[in-house]
Amino acid sequence: MMHNPPHPGEVVRSVLIEDAGMSVTDAAHVLGISRNALSKLINCHTGISPEMAVRLSIALNTSSQMWVNIQSSYDLWQAEQRRKRLLKQVSTIKKFLKRHHSKEKLINIPFKKDGLQGDHKKAS
Repeated sequence: MMHNPPHPGEVVRSVLIEDAGMSVTDAAHVLGISRNALSKLINCHTGISPEMAVRLSIALNTSSQMWVNIQSSYDLWQAEQRRKRLLKQVSTIKKFLKRHHSKEKLINIPFKKDGLQGDHKKAS
């Protein structure tokens, strides 16, 4: 089970402001963005966009993918916290088709827990 990852802005604040000892104004200047934009990120009011990931990778000599992964992990964890509510709103394809179509029209979509497997074929 995934742990609760920090907001990406917390990571940026830790690396740029705390560890590097930079002011928000100086860090924003290094990144080529406004102080307000960086402030929104490090105060967890916005996330890391793909462009921001590239900026951070240039400034910190890291990979853009690392920053995108940090954001993605955070976003996915947040979405998973809403899973129970989403289960009430989202149906499975199989249940939908059983309610709305006759058996000869059912589509067999072989899912594994981690994704699709094989071809998608119409059931005969």
